[in-house]
Amino acid sequence: MTTLESEHLRLESRVQDIETIESWYEVDPSVRVRFGTAFDAGTGAAASSTLYFEVPVGHRSPWHTHSAEEVVYVIEGSAEAGIGQRKLRVDAGGLVLIPSGEPHGLENVGEGPLRFLGFFSSAAMVHVCDAPLQPFATPFITTPNAEQLPVPARL
Repeated sequence: MTTLESEHLRLESRVQDIETIESWYEVDPSVRVRFGTAFDAGTGAAASSTLYFEVPVGHRSPWHTHSAEEVVYVIEGSAEAGIGQRKLRVDAGGLVLIPSGEPHGLENVGEGPLRFLGFFSSAAMVHVCDAPLQPFATPFITTPNAEQLPVPARL
């Protein structure tokens, strides 16, 4: 069976159809983000992931790292991207590169919602936050979750 014949392979996604989950820090009320997966190993991707994020006005994503390089594309709104010691302003249509393992976070500095896509160089990743991320109650998040991985067909 080829990759394209797999019943678990998702070839398309629409941002408005991505199922998201709300996440926050109990220790810092400024951290609040919704995120969901368009593509990753759980949808059949072999070497990349795409995640969708929404950050409400006056909030920010958690300060965190990933086990893979990330390119952020801002769909809507304005962000201050903290990448290591650097701070960059990125508006709708803008892109930023975040090297693997580099601490980073995005703060919504606009007057409306911040919506962005994260394109990753791996289909499965470990994300490490600087505090426990709710509702997971841990700073360690994996994408995809083990329950999301397709069961391989027998040879």
